[in-house]
Amino acid sequence: MDKSRFPKLRNKAIMVCIPTTAGTASEVSRSIVITEGGIKYGIGNMEMVPDIAILDPVVTRSLPPRLTAETGMDAMCHAVEAFVSTRANYLSDILAKQAVRDIYTYLPLAYKEGGNLEYREMMLNASMIAGLAFTNVSLGITHSLAHAIGSVFKLPHGLANAVLLPYVAAFNEKSETAKERYRVLAEGIAESDFVQALLSLNEKLHLPLSLQELLGEEEIHEKMDMIIELAAKDGCTKTNPVIPDEEGFRGIILDAFYGKVRK
Repeated sequence: MDKSRFPKLRNKAIMVCIPTTAGTASEVSRSIVITEGGIKYGIGNMEMVPDIAILDPVVTRSLPPRLTAETGMDAMCHAVEAFVSTRANYLSDILAKQAVRDIYTYLPLAYKEGGNLEYREMMLNASMIAGLAFTNVSLGITHSLAHAIGSVFKLPHGLANAVLLPYVAAFNEKSETAKERYRVLAEGIAESDFVQALLSLNEKLHLPLSLQELLGEEEIHEKMDMIIELAAKDGCTKTNPVIPDEEGFRGIILDAFYGKVRK
């Protein structure tokens, strides 16, 4: 979208956002996603940053366990991708690292005890600071692929992010800088391997560990070229620590499909 054509808001009212999940961080983000012709497109503009955000854990208390898990992993993805973004900086690092620690701790608890307002509040806070991190430094190819695969196969965004994130992290470790950053995140949650920690977290949340649990082999191969094209053009790709070529994208998708971690 031509940013010069983005409508000027606040002419009649301010924007107040109250999140109903601990995941998207739309209450502090400049990013929106629109669907046109069945394809998801991300748009970023400072006009979309809300004036007021109200984080009320009571609003999220009735969220079912599965949606708690999926949206919580979307928040985890925001934090992780912000931390390894090529635009990462002092401020975003502080926010992203804390978000990873809190989500790793409190998401399984909120998943098991959805009525516990302390756990719900911690997840809202963690999602919010992850949103502050990524809205400053953007994201990476986990989101690019999730946008593409979600569009093509109508998969929920958080679910796609959850499944893809470990495999993208393994791919990104081709970069020594990213590899060191994942080590720092692993240290922060008292784990030795961050990719395995992400897989274990998905397992705790009873989320799929591979795309094969969600999609058929024939359909993933049939739509492969379309997915790669959409992901390559996605705005999140440019701040990933390693920019994949066509074969790189194909490898990540197949690894995620078959549940194969390659480092």
